[in-house]
Parts: sequence; structure tokens; C-alpha cells
Amino acid sequence: MTISKPLLPAESLQLGMRSGSAAASPPIVDAFKARDRAEAPSTGLVVWANFEPKKPLPIPKTTSIDDFVSLLERDEAMATRLAEARRAIGAQIHADQPQSLAALRVAAGLSQAQLAQRIGTSQSHIACIERGKTDPGTDVIERIAGALGANSGRVYSAIVATRAAMEAQR
Repeated sequence: MTISKPLLPAESLQLGMRSGSAAASPPIVDAFKARDRAEAPSTGLVVWANFEPKKPLPIPKTTSIDDFVSLLERDEAMATRLAEARRAIGAQIHADQPQSLAALRVAAGLSQAQLAQRIGTSQSHIACIERGKTDPGTDVIERIAGALGANSGRVYSAIVATRAAMEAQR
């Protein structure tokens, strides 16, 4: 697909309000208006931006669930009970996919954050692997296997099974 004229001139992509009136349009709105009136000069450039949604602000005087669980896990007895609870709940939740990576993880009594910490990655990376959104390399599979106390072939099979299940749902 070829775009013959730019969406917006590059110099117009400045976020924020112009100084002066509080009711002034943001520069990006003015650029769209100018383009629509054919007043914007064509530079031959295509400009795009990826706008990520902002994370919600935390509620004052509260603790995130991750911080709360971390606090609980500082106590060895509580950490053991949480691991047992993960195993019990995980067995029920993952009964339909007992060979998934998530099932292996909860069977080991680990949260995504704990597994991530043990293998040197982020919780979101573990979540993407578990959902079949990303393919881990062999080094990551080996580290996951070591952290879960499983062999790498079983971890690889779990990842393949998860991806197959995700493909079947599409």
C-alpha cells in the first residue's frame, strides 16, 4: 500500500497546548484542520505514532496486589502456604490444559513474577510466553526448565501445546 501524500507534515506533530489561550486547539488538531483545507505543504513524509494507553493512577494510601503478595512472601510460612494455594488452585484452573506452561508453573507453586525473577526476565514476558504470544529461545526454555525443576523437553512441549491451543481458538 502506497500513500501518495503525507498524513501530516512532520513539524506539526507537537503534543500539548499552544501558549496563550487555554481554549486553543492542540497543534495536532490544527494540523488536521490545515491538511483538510489543503494548506499543509506536502513534504512527502508519512508520519505515524504509537499511542499507548496511560496506566491508571494508583489509588492513594493503597498497596498494589503485587506488592502485597511480595510482603506476604517475606514470611517463610506464608510463602509456603501461598505456594500450596497456587498448586491447588492451578490444578483446578488448568485441568483442561494440564500440559500448559502455566500449569507447570503453578504446579511448581510459582507466580509469574517469581518465575520471571528466577530466570532473569520480566513477569510480562512470562505472561506472553504462557499465552502463546511469543516464542522463547532455547536459552529461555532451559532457564524455565531449571526454575520449574522440569526437563527442557517437557517445557518445550508445554509451550508448543499452548500455541496449538491458541491457534485452535482463532
